[in-house]
Amino acid sequence: MSVTEEHIDHCLTTLTVYLALQKRTKSVFNIASRYEIANLKSLFPEKVPDLYLFRKRRHENKHYNYSLDIFDAELPFWVMRNRIRAYQDHCDGAELEVGETYPYILLVALNERTEQRLIDLTENIFQDFDVYTTTVNRLFDPDKPSPAIWREVFEEGEDGQPLFRGL
Repeated sequence: MSVTEEHIDHCLTTLTVYLALQKRTKSVFNIASRYEIANLKSLFPEKVPDLYLFRKRRHENKHYNYSLDIFDAELPFWVMRNRIRAYQDHCDGAELEVGETYPYILLVALNERTEQRLIDLTENIFQDFDVYTTTVNRLFDPDKPSPAIWREVFEEGEDGQPLFRGL
């Protein structure tokens, strides 16, 4: 079996995102790769996310689980759109138990332009759950120790500026 250089690069990026998340969240999450969750297809769209994060302990005021996808800068617009729509379609058909919520969606972009494209796409598609974006620069930035690196897609501050939060 042979794999493309793009696939190898994506796997390496996923690993570095995983390590950065472990460090930033002080290991409060269990993090599973797409290969570890491949058998849990009912919880995810057909193409499972790059990473799945779930808290080691439940907290009343914090969301429990997140699906995370990483978007390369050169990814065609239609691929991004289809991936985002797959989440909405899956959520619409999900049979959630009482009190259970659909995993929040975390989108990691390799640059700010890709992040803005993702924000533009999600503003017009998602309705039933929260979506947060970040860039690898914010995620890996050692000068920004604050956990507030996730941009809220559907919310803005009173001044019209983006709101950032931690997990």
